[in-house]
Amino acid sequence: MKFLKKHIKTIGTCITVLALIFVVKKLITMDVDYSSLANIKTISIIAICTVLQTFMFVFMTLPWLVLTRIISQKKIPFCKAMPVFTKSNLLKYVPGNVFQYVGRNQLASDMNIRHADVAFATILDIIFCVIVPFFLAIILLGKHILKLINEYGSRFLIIFIIAVVIILISVVIIKLKFSEKVSLFIKPYRSLLCKKTILKLLYASALYLIQYIIFCIISLLPAVFLLNIPIEKCSIFVGTYLFSWILGFITPGAPGGIGIREAAMIFMCGSFADNDVIMLYAVILRLVSIFGDIMAFLCGVVCNSFVKKRSLNNI
Repeated sequence: MKFLKKHIKTIGTCITVLALIFVVKKLITMDVDYSSLANIKTISIIAICTVLQTFMFVFMTLPWLVLTRIISQKKIPFCKAMPVFTKSNLLKYVPGNVFQYVGRNQLASDMNIRHADVAFATILDIIFCVIVPFFLAIILLGKHILKLINEYGSRFLIIFIIAVVIILISVVIIKLKFSEKVSLFIKPYRSLLCKKTILKLLYASALYLIQYIIFCIISLLPAVFLLNIPIEKCSIFVGTYLFSWILGFITPGAPGGIGIREAAMIFMCGSFADNDVIMLYAVILRLVSIFGDIMAFLCGVVCNSFVKKRSLNNI
C-alpha cells in the first residue's frame, strides 16, 4: 500500500510539472502584445488583481473542504486540504480538463478517508460553481439576462439534456447490474439528510457566494481603472463576464477563432465598448488568472512544507 501511495505521489508530481510546462506555453503562445501592458497603471492593476485572485484560489479550498467534511464526517485541517486544492487547480492547464478534479483525491490518501467521499464533494463543488455564479449573474444583469439566455440558452439546454440522458442510462444500468453494491455505497450517506447537515450546506453556499463576489471585484477593477467602462454599464459588463465564465466552465473547447468568453462579451457589450477593449480586458483577466494559479500553487507548496516541518519537530 505504501509502495502504491509513493508511486501515486510521483505520478502527481509529474503531472504538476507538466501543468507548469503548459502554463508557460500558454503565456508564450497567447496572442498578446505585452509591450502594450508595460505601463505603471496597467502593471499595478494586474498586480492587485493577481493578489486578489491568489487569495480567491486559496479561499476556494474552504467551501470544497466544508463539503468534504460533511460527507466524510471527518475533521480535516485546512492546512492539509489547501495544498492539495491549489495543486490540483493548476492541473486544469493539462489537456483533458479532468486532472484538476481527479487531483483532489490526493486528500483521500493523505487523510485516510474514502475516495468516494472526496469525489462526491468535488461533484457538489462543481454544481455549486455553476448555480451560485448564475444567480449572481442574474442579479447583476437584471432584465439583460434574457438577451444572453435567448442567445446561449440552447447551449445550456443541450448540455442539460445530455447530462440527464447520461444520468438516466447510468441509473438503469446500476439498477439492473449493481443494485446491491449501490445500496452498500449509499448507506453511509443516509445520515447526511438531517437539519444539521442542511445548515452546513447553507454555510457552504454562503462561502461560494463570497468566492464569486471576490471574482466580481477582480473582474470590475480592470474595467473601471484601465478600460474606462462607464459606471452605469459596469454591472452589465461584469455580469456578462460572469455569465461567459459559466459558459466556458460547462462547455468543452471554444468556437473557432474566438474564445467563448470574448464572444459573449462582444455580443452583450459591443454597443458601449470596442471589440479591441473587450479583447484586451479578456487578455488581462486571463493573465491575472494564470498568475493567480501559480501564486496559489506556491502558497500551497509553502504551507505543505511548513506542515511537514512542524510534524517532524513534533516527533
